[in-house]
Amino acid sequence: MSLRSIIHPGMKGVFYGRHSTDKQNMDTQLRSAYDFAEKYECEIIDEYLDEGVSSRKKVRKGLEHLIRDANEKKFEFIVIYSHSRLARIPEEHDVLRLTMSVLGVHIVESSTETLYSYGDIVYSSIKDALAKYELDKIRVTTRDALKSLLQQGLWTGGKAPFGYKYHKKLRRTGKKDNQSTIDQISSEFSMDLATANSIQYGKFECIEDELVLVNKVFDLYKRGYGFRQIADMMPKASYRGKNWDKEKVKQIIINPFYAGYMAIRKRNSTSRNTINNRNEWEMQTSPHIQPVITYREWEECFHLYEQRKDKKFPPNYFKTSFLLSNLLICKACNQRLMGKDQRSKGYGKKIYICKSCDYKLGADDVHNAVWRLLVKLQSKNNEDIIKSIKEKIIQDCADLKEEKRILEKILERERIKLFAVNNKIDNLFRIHADNTVIKLLYIGKETLNNSIDQKTSQIQKLQESIYTLETLDANREYIEEKILDFKQLNTLPQIQLRRLYLYLIEYITVEMPGKLECKLRINLEKL
Repeated sequence: MSLRSIIHPGMKGVFYGRHSTDKQNMDTQLRSAYDFAEKYECEIIDEYLDEGVSSRKKVRKGLEHLIRDANEKKFEFIVIYSHSRLARIPEEHDVLRLTMSVLGVHIVESSTETLYSYGDIVYSSIKDALAKYELDKIRVTTRDALKSLLQQGLWTGGKAPFGYKYHKKLRRTGKKDNQSTIDQISSEFSMDLATANSIQYGKFECIEDELVLVNKVFDLYKRGYGFRQIADMMPKASYRGKNWDKEKVKQIIINPFYAGYMAIRKRNSTSRNTINNRNEWEMQTSPHIQPVITYREWEECFHLYEQRKDKKFPPNYFKTSFLLSNLLICKACNQRLMGKDQRSKGYGKKIYICKSCDYKLGADDVHNAVWRLLVKLQSKNNEDIIKSIKEKIIQDCADLKEEKRILEKILERERIKLFAVNNKIDNLFRIHADNTVIKLLYIGKETLNNSIDQKTSQIQKLQESIYTLETLDANREYIEEKILDFKQLNTLPQIQLRRLYLYLIEYITVEMPGKLECKLRINLEKL
């Protein structure tokens, strides 16, 4: 079917355009569309644009608006530059073709002057598959190129982090690069080739005034302050001429660059504000970065960030005057005592209270008792303490690994069962068996899938806990830092004292009349 038999003079159409990055523009697509309209003597009455939007994104406001207006019969046809502007995945093309076919709206490609919404289905499917293949190929090539740069500790592009300035250098004469890789990077990120080349050979300059602030951010975060609190404590207009906010603080805390590491795949491709799980990241130390903190310090901060993100800590978990909050347990009813400040009424004092049996304990009294206990233990030899802590960590790791091993065996058996259930369902479908039996099998299949998902999540969390114990808790510098705090209790600010209590104390049971029994994470009394 020719376009002349479908697009008649005087018809009213609209243009839909999309490009992937902010560095591209719509000029070529628009010019082609209006040239098409002039040639076929029709009129483009509106434009629907998705600028800087990848075809992989589920939310495309321009396309959604286009479909709504098509449903209201506001135009007779749609002009696109090429079918890859609409979608890359064959299934999406099928949905769009079917939708517009039902609405009686034709879609034409101005670059080839072909009808997108009509034609041999085999030809269309091949064309769509090629578009998807093109995108997949770009993804794979770009991923491999970035991974290659990462493995060499080279910059993979973007703006230098706060505290650093990136100086670009063009490719050195005579240097043999993989030009196809450079071309792919240039294509994917819409860079000119000179910029793509400079990715590999730039260098970073430290901005000392800014790095002083970076160090302050990490120090405050380690001491227990939150993103917003830290932002409020920073000097006004000291973030490249702007005030700090919690997002700026967060971007520093989660960036391993400050510990001397390049990283890719940190962020979710469909939501730039979402951080991927650490097991999806790829990181590599770089000789081109002058770090401002150790990798261990960064791991400590990032671990704290993950715990807060997963809401393992309530607000003000560290910054509280109730230093033993969440640590005191009523021996009579096995409930945790809650901190309560009675001074707001003009009388009374701070107390811990068991809401089950109404048992009350003066906060100052229990704080002093725990203080005296820890002061008695300060004379223990540092090396003995380090040895004891490491032995405890080794045992904890062994317990977690055994728990993980048991779960993995159960998971393996459940996956074998699921495979058998799927085969059984397929066989019953082939012989047209009783639907009741098939439905029962589907219920069993759903139960297995839920159990597999749950155990997979449990295994992942166990692995994360093991990783934290082995890389952070067992680190000698980290342990020595805690011991140093322990040996100078009387000089610690309250927020640091609170963190030390959480590190040293597993729980404290209390019973009338104020008797305390402190269970330390390591038995210092035996040293």
